Amino acid sequence: MRKTSTLLAATVLSACAAAAANDAQPRGYGVGEEIPVTLTLHTSNGEPRGRQTPIFSKYRPTVSFAGGPEIVCSVSIPRQVRSIAPGQTAEASLNCQEAVAVAPAATGFVVLERGRQIGTGEVRLPPAP
Repeated sequence: MRKTSTLLAATVLSACAAAAANDAQPRGYGVGEEIPVTLTLHTSNGEPRGRQTPIFSKYRPTVSFAGGPEIVCSVSIPRQVRSIAPGQTAEASLNCQEAVAVAPAATGFVVLERGRQIGTGEVRLPPAP
């Protein structure tokens, strides 16, 4: 009987943990608040076609978070990195002109330039408490 109770308790705890993960609240970022990201730029000779030149801090593309509306954001690149070249992946941050909510299950975004996808990325959310 004790083994069955232990198994039942473990199953219930596992189900509760899974439910809590699915119900995780989105992380909100206010206007101008730094959003830590990992950003990858597409190359100009691949599919989808990307940029031919690198980007630097203060680059202002349009970004769509998890298929949501397009928002203009400014990219900040760490001094030691200096730029992100096509085909390269680097850590950076975004500062957007509108508030953004990022769900733990949907941290991806696309970077657009004149309506064309030139890069992708993932928001680096802080660890859950």
